[in-house]
Amino acid sequence: MVAHINCADTLFISSAGADGLLDVSHKGGRAGFAEWRDGVLRIPDYAGNSMFNTLGNLELDDRAGICIPDFEHSRQWMLTGRAQGLFAVAGTEDQTGGTLRWIEFHPSEWTCVPLNVARAWTLVDSSPFNP
Repeated sequence: MVAHINCADTLFISSAGADGLLDVSHKGGRAGFAEWRDGVLRIPDYAGNSMFNTLGNLELDDRAGICIPDFEHSRQWMLTGRAQGLFAVAGTEDQTGGTLRWIEFHPSEWTCVPLNVARAWTLVDSSPFNP
């Protein structure tokens, strides 16, 4: 799992709002943008649409789920646990695209299952907007 996380360029994080409705947000960047360190997954919160759904939800309810697809091997890592937003983390301008924001995820369970769809795509190019 750690080797895949260290190479992943996309993941999805789910969180719950005050109304109990779930939100799933995409997080992505260059391969290895998320860091696995000492049993904690750190995800940079790049500049985006500035709606802060995930960070706001985690302030109210720290339960979260993460899905990290592995398109090359037609599988996905699914993790559940607790998460928190970190703000103004000094010295992380380069890793966060200047926002200084991170999501720190503490997994309690994880599993690897086949992808829901067969692999039928090819990477054309990475986003030019990745920090």
